[in-house]
Amino acid sequence: MALYDYNEYKNKRLMYRYISQATNAIVISYIAKALREYLSGKETTDDTTIFFSEEQLIAKRNRIPLVNSTRNDNIDSVDKIDDGCPRDEWDELIKAVDGEVKNNLEHGRSLEKLMLKFFSEVEGFQCQPNARTETEEIDIWILNKSKDELFAKESNLILCECKNWRQNVSRFELSVFIEKMKNRNGRCKLGFFIAWNGVTGDFDKELLRITRDEEVIVLLTKEGIIDAIRTGNITKYLQVEYSKALLR
Repeated sequence: MALYDYNEYKNKRLMYRYISQATNAIVISYIAKALREYLSGKETTDDTTIFFSEEQLIAKRNRIPLVNSTRNDNIDSVDKIDDGCPRDEWDELIKAVDGEVKNNLEHGRSLEKLMLKFFSEVEGFQCQPNARTETEEIDIWILNKSKDELFAKESNLILCECKNWRQNVSRFELSVFIEKMKNRNGRCKLGFFIAWNGVTGDFDKELLRITRDEEVIVLLTKEGIIDAIRTGNITKYLQVEYSKALLR
């Protein structure tokens, strides 16, 4: 029906959500008509369709614009992204990551919480929080069910390492993360390394060196993450950084 035009929404998940919020009355009316025809053994010739006003048929929209017309570096300007997540929720998560350090564990967990929600916005990414094995700890792990043309070709398991350090992250931490990926029985070929405040020069050099290996490491930092949240382009941001990693 023309009234059910949800093509303006940014992704399928949001479109389905708004469709699900629409009234079911018209669907029920057609089911009732079909049942009557089935029980009577003949098609009804009378007009049994129930008519509704346009206001009744269209789901109410409570969204605000996805992108502010003016951008600045203040995280208070973060707006709703395309899943309808409240602005305040993203603000609180980001402020917790940037907040005063109470203890290293709590500081690290704040970034893991933000990134767990961040990756969960990607359609087909089934994200799980912190996991401990007998020998190591994994910050976030993702079952890759994506149908995206880039991510669908990757391994079923994706690992994420979160470093909410005040200083730049060194090469050693990258080497440890690569070993975690290699220890997954060959099931993990893609990893996201989140260095909130950047990395050292030797970290960058190591990224160049490992391009000969099967593992692909995508580096994410504060500026790109916040910008992706602000503009509602989380999936696109990850696609761009993934492509950069392949062409490194």
